[in-house]
Amino acid sequence: MRLSISTLVTVSAAVLLSTSCLVDGKKSNVVDLTTTKAFDAAIGKGQGALVEFFAPWCGHCKKLAPTYEELADAFASKKDKVIIAKVDADNNRALGKAHGVQGFPTLKWFPAHSKEGEVYSGIRDLKALSSYVTEMSNVKSNIRAPPPPAAKQLTKDNFDEIVLDEANDVFVEFYAPWCGHCKNLAPVYDKVASAFENEKNCIVAQMDADDAANRDIAQRYGVSGFPTLMMFPKGSKDKKPVPYQQSRAEEDLVQYLNEQCYTHRAPGGGLTDLAWRLPLLDTLASRFFVASPTSSGGKDEDRASILEEAKSFVAKYSTSANATEAKNAAAKYYLKVMDKAIAKPSYIEEETKRLANIIKKHVDGTSALASAKFDDIKRRANILAAFAKREMSEKSAEAAKKITKGVDHSEL
Repeated sequence: MRLSISTLVTVSAAVLLSTSCLVDGKKSNVVDLTTTKAFDAAIGKGQGALVEFFAPWCGHCKKLAPTYEELADAFASKKDKVIIAKVDADNNRALGKAHGVQGFPTLKWFPAHSKEGEVYSGIRDLKALSSYVTEMSNVKSNIRAPPPPAAKQLTKDNFDEIVLDEANDVFVEFYAPWCGHCKNLAPVYDKVASAFENEKNCIVAQMDADDAANRDIAQRYGVSGFPTLMMFPKGSKDKKPVPYQQSRAEEDLVQYLNEQCYTHRAPGGGLTDLAWRLPLLDTLASRFFVASPTSSGGKDEDRASILEEAKSFVAKYSTSANATEAKNAAAKYYLKVMDKAIAKPSYIEEETKRLANIIKKHVDGTSALASAKFDDIKRRANILAAFAKREMSEKSAEAAKKITKGVDHSEL
């Protein structure tokens, strides 16, 4: 009986599908070619094939198994052009011997229309394996390219420009791609870098110190192991790095950077409730909130007089040695809140509710904001929270006045 080409294709596909098995209750896309009959039916035909010769007791094979399943899934829709297969060469030793298998796992690439396999000896992670299959078969996988790392990437060409900039605090990880500890740290470090991405003067960076082009820089700073973490504090171009040898947990890294950079970042991203808050202006805000909306003509303070006091206070501070762009922006917002609350007494309550609603929607995911915009909303909400009623005795109120009226403005 003569079979048509379409019938042969259907039969071939049926053979391939029938040799799949279940993995964790899901159909595996790794084609099982353990029997010589199944192997001969699939290899040397129209598809290229990557074949793993394994043994069930082999520890390295077990370690590779989940990655190999992912690889098969990545090419599952292209089985007419390439297959990812396996052979239990401890079960079918004759087949393993025929293909020169001497250890497990052995990976071999079989080109289309060829039964001669080429040994794969590269890295056995998903990225390397999928790239190899694509290179050999000219078939692209369905793996999406990973997002670019959040950390600033350093090379010999930009290291000095970024790290030695006297305006910036720069935290640097010197790593090597093959380093196991570096791989374990990678997802944590990426989260930390993401948390600080909007802090233009607190930079989280990393350098492949094993790259031959970058080794001179690594040697300059005495890097002898991986990963090595160092803080390069701002202040001068002749920066002396401070080795970081504490916990590498996300929370601890974030806390350390906040302490070094005088920031208020929260683990997981976003800002803490202290971001943009200025303690001395908080005291003025509290006095403003409990003050009379209009002049009473008596001993009680009125809001207009406190606003004038705050303006004078901020004007002196803005030119002090400790003033920064961020602190000046925060100080101006305190004044804006006071000004609007004088014009409309319900402003503080209404604006607090409005911003709280925006924050809730962002956190719930119903109305996501760009991270920089969300930071701005959070900072404003933080300052509005300073305008709250605090129970003050006459003695405490008098102390608060002295703090804000007689303060050394450089310490704000």
